[in-house]
Amino acid sequence: MSSTKSKNKIHLLILTGSVGVGKSSVAEAISNILSSKSIPNADIHIIRLKADIKTIHDRLKRRDTGESLKWHLNRAIVLTKQLKSTKIEDLVVDTKNKFITTIAKEIIFKIGWL
Repeated sequence: MSSTKSKNKIHLLILTGSVGVGKSSVAEAISNILSSKSIPNADIHIIRLKADIKTIHDRLKRRDTGESLKWHLNRAIVLTKQLKSTKIEDLVVDTKNKFITTIAKEIIFKIGWL
């Protein structure tokens, strides 16, 4: 981790990986470490993007085919239920009928980055 501090610098951290690898736990740990070191603006926001199952399935059908599509269609149902019930997020953003840039701007505004 860099110890460089800048008032106008925005730091962005994106954690990715398969289900169950610990993305949420690592994000929380990073937040705790940075906060304990009094690093300004070191907060981490967990944002859950959501859409109804029909919308998700329509998007997956444009992206995947064959066995991959079948797996993703089924997995989307399971993950949607799990993520809704665990409520680990700070913010939920509905993505249905929205452009990607609209979603991004909504998130940035809601977490106070702009």
